[in-house]
Amino acid sequence: MKSIVLWLKIALKTAFCAIKFIKNKNRSVLKKWAFDILKISNVRVVCKGSFPKGSFIIMANHESYFDIFALLYCCDFDLIWFAKKELFKIPIFGKALKESGAIAVDRTNPRKSSFAILKALKTKKDSEIMVIFPQGTRKYKNVFKDGGILIAKKKNIPIVPVKISGSQDVLPYGKLTIKGGTITVAIFEKIDVESSSTDGIEKALKEKIL
Repeated sequence: MKSIVLWLKIALKTAFCAIKFIKNKNRSVLKKWAFDILKISNVRVVCKGSFPKGSFIIMANHESYFDIFALLYCCDFDLIWFAKKELFKIPIFGKALKESGAIAVDRTNPRKSSFAILKALKTKKDSEIMVIFPQGTRKYKNVFKDGGILIAKKKNIPIVPVKISGSQDVLPYGKLTIKGGTITVAIFEKIDVESSSTDGIEKALKEKIL
């Protein structure tokens, strides 16, 4: 019963913030949304390290939906997310996703998704930073997709590795019970993609975030 009430609160808060964001396009609403979800879920976030100045791409491991809230909590700049295309069909939430500049990903068509990322890189603002989860999904943790690395190399954009710990304990995959607790977001030094090989970048990322 307690879990049902908590999820109801999260759903209502999400709908309220989505409607508010659609109306005013103020991204501070998204940060407030993350703060509120963390608070009602009894989750504390610890941010370790700092992000560099300028343009870069965040690449992080993916443990649970709370990874998103934790990153929003630790970032003082606007984030561009990748979301499976099915999420854009959800009433209200899907429209808010589109308005936020999120990129629809077709998991059955990696080539199409890559084109969408390249298009987004051309139109994004300097103040916006992309977030990529190389694992792609929370289910298969040993999977590591190098599409983000190839795009970073092509556009010569540094990569900042981010390791998220504790998120899986808060909300284990396949479970509905939110346990609360502490999530740690560790921010590492950026990787210069121009002077590194694709294999070298992938190895460095795996060592830090996996």
